[in-house]
Amino acid sequence: MIRCDILNQSDLDHLIQSINFIEEPCKIIYLSAYLHPDLVEENPWISWNMNVISLEYLLSRLKQLNTFIFASTDSVYGNSHDSYHFKETDRLNPVNLYGIQKAAGEAIVNHYGYHSFRYPLLIGPSLVKGKNHFYDTIVENLRTGKKTEMFYDSLRSTLDFGTAAELTIQLVEQHRNCLPPILNVSGDEELSKYDIGIRIAEGLMLPKELIVPVSVLEDKKIYKAKRAPCTLLDNSMLKKIVSRKSIKAKL
Repeated sequence: MIRCDILNQSDLDHLIQSINFIEEPCKIIYLSAYLHPDLVEENPWISWNMNVISLEYLLSRLKQLNTFIFASTDSVYGNSHDSYHFKETDRLNPVNLYGIQKAAGEAIVNHYGYHSFRYPLLIGPSLVKGKNHFYDTIVENLRTGKKTEMFYDSLRSTLDFGTAAELTIQLVEQHRNCLPPILNVSGDEELSKYDIGIRIAEGLMLPKELIVPVSVLEDKKIYKAKRAPCTLLDNSMLKKIVSRKSIKAKL
């Protein structure tokens, strides 16, 4: 285990040296990112340095890589009009700075001949004590009788963390030689956050009436940065590679 702040050049140089010292080529799944679109808008230079500059610095200096997978996002596509499901070859049209930065990261990764996986909204319980995910907040609210507002009119090709991780490892370990430069790693279903909240409540036998539907189009207080109301992904290429007829979120 090596602790590394990728915004600290000394840390990053130490990591690069450690990887290059290994005799066998490495497999890297790169998850480092400045994630929240609102925070990206508030801190554009910090987020640019993390999402783009550090990534390029790392790739330009690593010498022995068997695989490099860049975790990207459906935010690079923009809005799905008329429930259109974006294919990997579609033109990108991000609506916020986060999506723009991740698209720039993909371009760098592609330049070095590696791969980007575009993930949808991912949800599931946190594995880190004291650091809750959105899933944990929903469960806590349901158990304490607190109402939770969730968008009913914003659809994504949602996956749970576990399924996304399982597919990622399978792709890296079993299908590396047939990976395209860009791959949508997403579910089949069109799910709103309200749908997700209801499923979580039903699965845990908690009161689903505490999940309150609200409109993303009318939102003036939850989000600051612009979001695409609906982003859906075509995962037919993924299913062909891993030989699966269906991929659904486990909630």
